[in-house]
Amino acid sequence: MSLRHLLRPESGSIVVGRRERPDSNPLWTARLIAGAFVLLSFATLVVPVSQASSAKARSGGETYAPLTGVPRVQDGDTVRIGKQSVRLFGIDAPEQKQGCRDRIGAAYACGERAKRALKSLINDRSLRCVVNDIDRYQRAVAVCYLSDGLSGTRGGSDRAGQEAAESINAHMVESGWALAYRHYSNDFVSAEERARLAGRGIWQGTFEKPWVWRHQGAARAAQERAARQDAAREAAVPKSGQCQIKGNINARGDRIYHLPGQSSYADTRISLEKGERYFCSESEAKAAGWRPSRSRD
Repeated sequence: MSLRHLLRPESGSIVVGRRERPDSNPLWTARLIAGAFVLLSFATLVVPVSQASSAKARSGGETYAPLTGVPRVQDGDTVRIGKQSVRLFGIDAPEQKQGCRDRIGAAYACGERAKRALKSLINDRSLRCVVNDIDRYQRAVAVCYLSDGLSGTRGGSDRAGQEAAESINAHMVESGWALAYRHYSNDFVSAEERARLAGRGIWQGTFEKPWVWRHQGAARAAQERAARQDAAREAAVPKSGQCQIKGNINARGDRIYHLPGQSSYADTRISLEKGERYFCSESEAKAAGWRPSRSRD
């Protein structure tokens, strides 16, 4: 039944189901007013609760006090306020040792440039950082704002400039010295697209995405470690009948060298990973801190 059918001006009454209550009844009127007041009060309470829940969503329900102070810039997306390291939320800048190429293909240190860009942007001014989370490195993950605003940092009054003025996170992406970190947020994707189209910052040439560069760097580091270990093994293994003295480390940590022809020599195995090695002479073994085996038969 529609609201139109519930109201009957001709009968002078409000119909609820099949029962009629005269609208002139003071008790019924009071009940209606009270019910409307309760519904209105409940509605006003629901909105703040929902907003509070939304504000906590990113941090899994946790809330953190804002951080304020003049920061020390560590790299293009990380600062330190006092003793607390702060990782700028939703963006990823080139790593400090990362290199890129400019529009003519010349190599340049884009990681250092990103760091300088953030340092120039802050310019020894105070930040206010709204903390979303604490990451596994115990860094506060935050959106940070300059206490006196970002007006004047870039010319023009276009929408892009206004949006970039909202936070230093957005400004770093807008200026092309950081990328939108889509793995964690899409907040800065539009700012990144404008920087790309304008050829600002690292978009002037070619570059590896910072997260790809880090992954490749870890793989390169592992390869370099393996190569160093292989080289150490190769250097320690005797060649052409030289350096036949075995420098062994026993279970107690004693460093003992064994000469060819001793009863224990053939059974002694050398583990380079444990720090054991070969020597070319007894004097070399003694100088390195090894003592002779007691079985010299």
